[in-house]
Amino acid sequence: MENNLYKKILIATDGSENSRNSVKLGIQIAKSTGAEVHAVTVVPSLSLPTQMKTHIEELDSPYCTIKQVANKAIGHVIDIGKKEDIHVKGVILEGHPPDQLTCYAHANDFDLIVLGSLGRTGFERFLIGSVAEKVVRHSKIKVLVVPSSKKKKEDD
Repeated sequence: MENNLYKKILIATDGSENSRNSVKLGIQIAKSTGAEVHAVTVVPSLSLPTQMKTHIEELDSPYCTIKQVANKAIGHVIDIGKKEDIHVKGVILEGHPPDQLTCYAHANDFDLIVLGSLGRTGFERFLIGSVAEKVVRHSKIKVLVVPSSKKKKEDD
């Protein structure tokens, strides 16, 4: 019997090793609930006029590299989904990751956001900020934060 607790799941990914646990868990939840899955990644936005942006994207620029990494991250989630017989829709957004993830989730009526956490603490978290923490604070829907499987390195 299918559990309909979740009908739509957003799996946030940046393609990093740290996001792999959240991808696996998100796909497992989707398989057990029959949920629709969107794999979402966010790339920085170029604040340039459209005409200039088009010319820059045509060049082998850092922006193209970022888009390639984003496509690879989405492709990974799609591949994991295929192995579990789950269709995954890939979405690449531009802008500030926490804002874009929560905005997309709210606008598209998701039931759950699944994302990874680096597990940074203290001053490092303060300097860098935490996408997961900001999503949790601003989301009006459930957020599942999956910790990295990497063991934290002891300070010397």
